[in-house]
Amino acid sequence: MPAFAGMTPSKVTDAWGERWPGPVTVDGALHTIRVTLPGTQGQLSAAVGQPDKDRRDEVAHVFCMVKLRGAVQRPLLKSLVEGCLGPVLKAKERTVVLDWLISADFSVPHPHDQIQRSSRFELLANHNSDKNFALILNAR
Repeated sequence: MPAFAGMTPSKVTDAWGERWPGPVTVDGALHTIRVTLPGTQGQLSAAVGQPDKDRRDEVAHVFCMVKLRGAVQRPLLKSLVEGCLGPVLKAKERTVVLDWLISADFSVPHPHDQIQRSSRFELLANHNSDKNFALILNAR
């Protein structure tokens, strides 16, 4: 299974902790943080997953799920891209991903994931209920 080159779970969670002070929980292969996002007041649950149990110091997946308090709007998307996915994405990738998310219509829930692929990752945007919005970033 692919992983993001040079990225470790602690690098990702340390960046999250700097942005959103809160405890990081380690449960097996998952490193998670749960915080209230400033400005949006949505509840963020974010996790880093490893490729497999023998590769604990690599990052294969980043999950960002928000329990919404309102619509999916630009400030939320920006916060998720810069803060949650940001430690794994390169600067240009953050810009491309944010532009893609802003251009997608998340005004109402969709029954299907919206997907963006690049040579380094696959991003799934899931807005299938009024209460949840998730981004799932997988290494390619």
